[in-house]
Order: sequence, then C-alpha cells, then structure tokens
Amino acid sequence: MTLALALAACQGEPVGETVADAGPSDAGDGGPSPWTLVYEDPKAAIDDALHDIHAFSDDDLWVVGKNQQIVHLAGGKWDPFSQIPGAHLYGVWGEKSTALTAVGASAFDLSPIVLNYDGGGWISGAPFPPGLPALTDVWGTGTQRYFTALAGKIFQDDPVVHPTDRYHLAVVTGGCPTGNAVSPTLNAIDGESLDNILAAGDSGVLAHKDAKGWIRLCSPDLKISYASVFHLPGTSEFFVGSNFLGLSWFVDRDKPLAQVYQNLAIPDADQAYIQRIAGDASRVVAVGDRGTVLYFDLKSDPRALPSPTADSLYGVALTGDTLWVSGRKNRVWRAALSKLTAP
Repeated sequence: MTLALALAACQGEPVGETVADAGPSDAGDGGPSPWTLVYEDPKAAIDDALHDIHAFSDDDLWVVGKNQQIVHLAGGKWDPFSQIPGAHLYGVWGEKSTALTAVGASAFDLSPIVLNYDGGGWISGAPFPPGLPALTDVWGTGTQRYFTALAGKIFQDDPVVHPTDRYHLAVVTGGCPTGNAVSPTLNAIDGESLDNILAAGDSGVLAHKDAKGWIRLCSPDLKISYASVFHLPGTSEFFVGSNFLGLSWFVDRDKPLAQVYQNLAIPDADQAYIQRIAGDASRVVAVGDRGTVLYFDLKSDPRALPSPTADSLYGVALTGDTLWVSGRKNRVWRAALSKLTAP
C-alpha cells in the first residue's frame, strides 16, 4: 500500500505497511540475537511505528513516528515527547541536534505537519499556504528545506531567502508516462547540495535537481514504486529503495538506475518495500518490510543480515560501527554492524 492510498484512507501509515508481515526470526540462526532492544513504548499499539531515525552520534539520536511520537537519545537516556493522536510524522532531518525539522500529516484531514526544533522545543511551522498537502519527507541545507508531498509535488522553505513566500512550490514532477492525469506521490528526498537533490516516488517517478534545475526521470517499469533515497557521503551518488525489496544505484541523471538487489520470489513482492537506507562512504544498510536488513559494501553482492524482528522496519541509522533500526510498537534496536557482517 502506497502512502497516497494510506493517507486517503486516513490511516497515516507509511509506504508498504501491512499488519502482519512474515519474515525472519529474531535470532536468525537460533542462537543469541546480535540485536539489543534499546527502546520500547509500553503503551504503543501493535500498529504504532517509529518511521525515521536521524543520528548525529551514538548518544544523540532523534526518532519520529505515528501519533507525533518524537524520541530523543541523549546522555544515555531516552526522552519521549508527548504524543498527539492522529498526527503522524514520516521524516526528520537536521544538520545539528539544535536545528531539526520533522514532517508528516494529519490522518483526519490530510493537512500538513511541519515541526522545527531549536534546541528548546518543537514548534509548528504553520501558518501554511492554502493547498499545502500532506508531506512525506524532508531534506535541506543551511536555512533551506525541501519537502516531498502528494501529487508529485516538491515544496521549498527558506525563511531567509523567501520570508514572505514560505512553503512555496518548487516543482511538480508529473506522472509517468507524460500525460497521466494524476501525478503519483513522492515518498522520499535526500541531497548532497542544492545542486544535487534526488526525490523518489510511486509509479517509477524520480525527480533530480542539479544546477540547471529539476528534471523528471521515469522507470520503464511502472510497477516499480520508490520509497526511499539515500545520498552516499563523499560522492554525488544515491541509493534508491523500492518495492520488490529493490535497491538501486543512482550515479547520474543521464544513466539508468543500476539494479543492485531485488527479490521477486517472495509472495506479494510488489508490496514489500525497502523503507529506509543509511550508511557511510563505503557501506550501505537498507531496511524494510518483512524484517528486511540488507548490507552492501559497494563491492560484493548485497546480502541479508539477521533481523531483530519479523515485522516491518522503517528507520535506520549508522553511527560508526553501531547500527540502529526502528519499527512497530515504537521500538528501537541496536547492533554492532561488524558482528552482523562477520563471516
């Protein structure tokens, strides 16, 4: 199920979410699990979920999710902020822990949610211009923020350059092929700089910005829907996650995506998504539905790693050798990547 359909049903769930995914066992090989459950909300319902993780260090993580759940790890302690039922956060981004932005949507009326953190508290980015839709992800640099949204739209906010034109429309990427009446939802965005930004969405739509502006890129296979984007640090390249548990490599807008991994053999593979991707200059970890944890060292073929759960995983972050993932029931796990990848 895509985010557009989920939001239209006022469920507020992320891309590809299902109630009971079948997947690997917690221990993987029957031995002790390499994973440690480090946070769990005892009041969380089975369909509550933490959708995104933004990490600055092993002791400075921000996690956001359903019902405006925001959790901060600092000083070795987890600090959960007050929840707001029906207000769902899908993405969080910031260049430092005192300048964060989280985005999402209300399940009741599909109105957008933008929250900004200045080190003291979370403040709503409202008032919003008329017609600003539900938002799905955020990325930025300096004072600028870019937001992906429904109907193939990307919005920009810069209180310095555009103080009277906040949340203005940056581009509408359109549908695939050209001429589709309704543009598909854009689900994720990431960037290297203002001259290298990639957004990804349903029905094979990608949108790329360089110094000349935005361009729409379309997969020849409209059954492919992209759910996640990750800029590979130290390069101009990106990784893109999709259904069929797909992981692709974006090198240049003039070249097609290079398929790195795909699983067509699992039941209902078109509904099994790579939800988030993280990593560093030499390693990529992708997580998704059915407890999927994929590791790619940019050299050998990607391989599945032991998972802490059989349910969907939605958030992932890598801080040095520590891998963090988040999922259902507002849970966060931690593991040493070196142990997960050891022969």
